[in-house]
Amino acid sequence: MKKRTIALLMAVVMLFGVVVGGTVAWLKAETGSVVNTFSVGDINIELKEHDYDPESKKLLEGIEHEVTEEDDYKIIPGTDLLKDPFVRIIDESEECWVFVRVTPDKWPTSNVTYTIDSTWTALKGVPDVYWQKVESLVGGEVKNEELNILAGQKIEVTNELTKEQIETIKAVGNPTLTFTAYAVQAENFDTAEAAWAATFGE
Repeated sequence: MKKRTIALLMAVVMLFGVVVGGTVAWLKAETGSVVNTFSVGDINIELKEHDYDPESKKLLEGIEHEVTEEDDYKIIPGTDLLKDPFVRIIDESEECWVFVRVTPDKWPTSNVTYTIDSTWTALKGVPDVYWQKVESLVGGEVKNEELNILAGQKIEVTNELTKEQIETIKAVGNPTLTFTAYAVQAENFDTAEAAWAATFGE
């Protein structure tokens, strides 16, 4: 009986040793890695116009003649004032809402007029502000996009401008026309009004 118990215990120990010392093969699998790289989106704009040559009465073309301020204009009856303010959307800019504010000050009469280019839409509820939606320039063929602000790139002075009206202009002070451009991402904004209200609205 004693011998049988010892033999049984030895058999159990040997079996335990085989289980512990043996190699266990687990079922397993592993995928390759997926690497996500996050870059930063951006929007860049410029507000420019070309210099005006009073001698030739023409706008000077080319980048070397771009200016941010041009105030050498004289109001003369029947003479158009050439002026081409434009917003340039810079290469690699994301899709965006673009706005321009056109602010007249001491503006004379109906005989001196300007018209906003038809590519712009008046912003509802905000006087003197207009908008366009510009598609993304990221990775595209278009490097820069230029948006003209004034129709015909001019301010019109009619023949009906009288001497009395000119004297009134002199008395009030020189009229000015100020252009300001804004841009904000189109992502997360369904309308121009929503984009303006959340970012530049007053």
